[in-house]
Amino acid sequence: GPQTAFAQCSADIALYGGEAGSGKTYAALLEHARWCQLPGYAGIIFRRDGSQLHGPGSLWTEARKLFPAIGGARMREGSQMDATWPSGANVAFRGLIRPETVQEYQGFAYIQITFEELTHFTEDQFWYMWTRCRPLGPGLPIPYMRATVNPDATSWVRKLVDWYIG
Repeated sequence: GPQTAFAQCSADIALYGGEAGSGKTYAALLEHARWCQLPGYAGIIFRRDGSQLHGPGSLWTEARKLFPAIGGARMREGSQMDATWPSGANVAFRGLIRPETVQEYQGFAYIQITFEELTHFTEDQFWYMWTRCRPLGPGLPIPYMRATVNPDATSWVRKLVDWYIG
């Protein structure tokens, strides 16, 4: 199904669109979990408003169920939320509410960056974080970005995908 296509996509940037309940959040989490055995793997998942990371069906709530069951991730919750596997692979969960918040990531490098509900972010936030997708060493995946979206014909994301849809 669509989650498999999302996971098997070799593009540098891939979007998973659909309505609520279509499996987008789960697909985004599994995309990170598949690298849990790789020492040195670093990923990050963003929601625009960090408070949306919590709650029934949210990224963090689902990750707390899924990640310990896949490879024994240790979940750290507080002002910073992370999942760390015994291999040292790590996925951070963060909010990115103000456009200038991206500057806090200057100098950072991630193998995978995921935006949950891309239409909530600005185009500048997306492209700045793309510069944080950088190689972290031999034997690790080539860096890439993933995003989930709900259809919104008035969003900047429409411009991003128009070439493909047309």
